[in-house]
Amino acid sequence: MGQIPTSATSWDRLREVLLAIKVGDAVTRDGIVNLTGLSAEMVIIVLEALTRAELFQRTEDHVFIRRSVFDASCLDLAEATAHPQRDRSCSSSNPGREQFPPPQSTEGV
Repeated sequence: MGQIPTSATSWDRLREVLLAIKVGDAVTRDGIVNLTGLSAEMVIIVLEALTRAELFQRTEDHVFIRRSVFDASCLDLAEATAHPQRDRSCSSSNPGREQFPPPQSTEGV
């Protein structure tokens, strides 16, 4: 990650930090707090929301690793293709995602 301009507001700095993070990069709450000036509580709220959106993965030692949106989508597609009769929820680990019914047969139409 590059140097973030110090004249920006805390939220602007957070935006710049998040945009600079590449897939596979790891960040910590304290690291983001130091870069942005936001409170630790606010940074955790943001990082946990990004984790629920599957943009980050949280490790046991509270490190957040940037995930690839493409990889998550491919995993969902691969699972749906491998098990076509299964419930079409995108991810059983994310109950907030919409569930789709199994495909209907078009035979005889």
